[in-house]
Amino acid sequence: MYKHDFNKSVILGDAGERKLIETYSYLKSDSTDGHDMLDCRDGSSTSTIEVKTDFYDMNRTPNFFMERYSDDKTFKLGGPWRSESHNTDVFLYQFITNLKMFWFGDIPALVAELDSYISKNNPRIVEVPNIRHTTLGYKIPRHVVADLYIELDFGDILP
Repeated sequence: MYKHDFNKSVILGDAGERKLIETYSYLKSDSTDGHDMLDCRDGSSTSTIEVKTDFYDMNRTPNFFMERYSDDKTFKLGGPWRSESHNTDVFLYQFITNLKMFWFGDIPALVAELDSYISKNNPRIVEVPNIRHTTLGYKIPRHVVADLYIELDFGDILP
């Protein structure tokens, strides 16, 4: 069975964050465990951003992969649920290959919509085996949350 390489994911995720910083010089990496970046447009930290980076072509699927739990043993929150628990301001989902970003500025509304969709549709949980644990999440059709994001191309002005 294929085991996802978590270390490779971290390297790729860091590359995705670097691409954002190269494109938007006012975004700064944040070393806290609560989120990935700070928006420092006015010279100070004005908002926090959690970044989810995918490197495959988004045209391969109409879905987002929304991580629910980062660890199937401890059920540590992942994705938007983690962002909500840390009071993060923005959940940013990006497809680097397509240079596309999806800016979710209301994380509690996103989590509520995801919970509602999951409750009503009972989608299959997707297991992503890592070396030490398994990440659990859902394929969520992008159209389900389309009213909650702003779709942007890299280089567009951020909200």
